[in-house]
Amino acid sequence: MKKSLKISSIIILVIVVVSIVALLALLLFGRSNHSNLSGSVPEKIDQYLINEKFQGTVLFAKEDEVLFSKGYLLSATDLPNSPSRLYQIASLCYTAK
Repeated sequence: MKKSLKISSIIILVIVVVSIVALLALLLFGRSNHSNLSGSVPEKIDQYLINEKFQGTVLFAKEDEVLFSKGYLLSATDLPNSPSRLYQIASLCYTAK
């Protein structure tokens, strides 16, 4: 019984230590807070997506007004992404039976 309790205590201690190390690693080496972004909101969005190597098209709109739209990197067919590019959506490509 004492040996089982001692093993359980060691396992709990190891879990706690590993959790603390993982938390410290996340805090020290985790994602940047992107405090280096500057300019207007659209410029910050653009800088952030470029820094994160985002691939796709972004559109922010409010009611009928486009606030921000831009394409990043290449699509799966190696064509540049852009707001005017049309994409196939797989679930809409099937015919109902």
